[in-house]
Amino acid sequence: MKEHALPTELEPPHEATNAWLAVVRAYNICGKAISAQISPAGLNLMQHEILINLLLRPGQSQQELANRCFSAKSGISAMVSDFERQDMITREPSPEDARKKLLFLTEKGLKQAKSNYAVQNNIVADIAAQFSSDDTGKLEKNMNAASDALKSKYL
Repeated sequence: MKEHALPTELEPPHEATNAWLAVVRAYNICGKAISAQISPAGLNLMQHEILINLLLRPGQSQQELANRCFSAKSGISAMVSDFERQDMITREPSPEDARKKLLFLTEKGLKQAKSNYAVQNNIVADIAAQFSSDDTGKLEKNMNAASDALKSKYL
């Protein structure tokens, strides 16, 4: 098979490209692993994110939830409505502003969210088993620094 060189006007890939691709690959495989575990319950990864976020931070507005799920409010809105029809989420007026609705898990939603949380924790534990505690701390620190740098430069 013939090798093809980069067009001469392109710079070679940055030296960190393979590291970045490894992070992306691990993230994608993690998402697929979680999806495979939660799909028997009829849930997708975004629905999982909604449940986990409401489990960890009950009483969020739809906008806050969308921000935490890295999604548009319109995309979250349809799923929240579906969860409400399925008796997994309730919308309650905010004590500060009755026009603003806050989201809470019902007992049914709480049960599913706890199950999903266990799945997520097991998969994260499998990832963490590949690193020392020191390496995990460095990874968190470095990824947070990278996120902050990208946010301040591009967003």
